[in-house]
Amino acid sequence: MDSEFHKDFLSIGWGSFIGAMLAHSFGYFWLFGILMGGASGYIFRLFTEPQRILWALRIAWQRTISFIIKPDWRERLKCGFEIGIGLGGFFGVSVGIIFVFSSLFDSLIEGTLTLVNLVNIALWYISIILGLTLGFGILGIIVYLYIIKSPTEMDFADAKSMMKNLNAVALHYKAISFSFKGIKWAVMNIPMILRTSYQFLKIFLRLVHSDDFSACGVYACIGALVIFFLVPFHPFFMLLAAFLGGAAGAFMRRLALRYFEVIA
Repeated sequence: MDSEFHKDFLSIGWGSFIGAMLAHSFGYFWLFGILMGGASGYIFRLFTEPQRILWALRIAWQRTISFIIKPDWRERLKCGFEIGIGLGGFFGVSVGIIFVFSSLFDSLIEGTLTLVNLVNIALWYISIILGLTLGFGILGIIVYLYIIKSPTEMDFADAKSMMKNLNAVALHYKAISFSFKGIKWAVMNIPMILRTSYQFLKIFLRLVHSDDFSACGVYACIGALVIFFLVPFHPFFMLLAAFLGGAAGAFMRRLALRYFEVIA
């Protein structure tokens, strides 16, 4: 196996293990542990190539200087943030609702539906929404600052619409005051949601799999999430699962690179 595979394998493995351990330690704020595991995988992979760090520092400085003088960066930042908040709210509420219903169903089956349990479910629901909204907001900023440097008028229009109608607060308000008008709005905005989600996901996947460090960070997040929910809380089993997942992630990344036909 090539050295790049070993670097990915170790970075994803350690990031997954650290993220899962931190998630267990953080309790209700488990999502921050998962994200810190992804950051650990990113940083670990970064330090396997010190020469690229020096190269990146030089390039980053040059691009920063040239970026500062661009007059449209604030508009692009706002556009990316609005789209990210909209998508984050939509996916956050969707995932949160699935989690709530599955948790309530399990509690009813097990006979453990108490006030404390309901409060725990509510706190998890809120953390899921906040985590995904914040994550998509940051990701949207990155995409529209460094990837989509020339957004169209349609992008700006869609961003305003998504920020206004798909953020978590607006979705809860619409759920409470649900009516025929709400159904009509949802149907009319499906093409916009699908179009923007597809464009965002395609760019995100290409960006992630083309960059060694980002790929390791994302796969470490996924690994930490899987370990947190499915592996018993024991250091040996978690470490074993982390490095099995690291090998699987490094292998899957190479398959993804072939599939998306991007240059690593």
